[in-house]
Amino acid sequence: MASELGLELCGWTADSRDWTGDPAAQMLRRCAPDVVDGCVVLMHDGLRPGATRRDCAETVELTRRLIGLAADRGLRARSLEAR
Repeated sequence: MASELGLELCGWTADSRDWTGDPAAQMLRRCAPDVVDGCVVLMHDGLRPGATRRDCAETVELTRRLIGLAADRGLRARSLEAR
C-alpha cells in the first residue's frame, strides 16, 4: 500500500513517547542513549482523541533539546527526506 501511494516505510530507533504528556527533560533522558548517527526519533505533531497531553509544547521543547544534544555529539538533525 505504501509503495502504491509513493511512500517509504521507516522504522524508528528512539521513541519519545511524547503522547504520554511527560516533560521534555524526561523524554530527552529516554531518547538520549539512542541519539547516534542515523537514528530516527519518533515524535508526534498533533493530538488525537485519547491523548494524555493537552498540547504539543513539550514535544516542541524536546525537539530543541534533541537538536542541541545532537550538535554536542557532532551530529546534525535533518528530515527523513534529506537522507
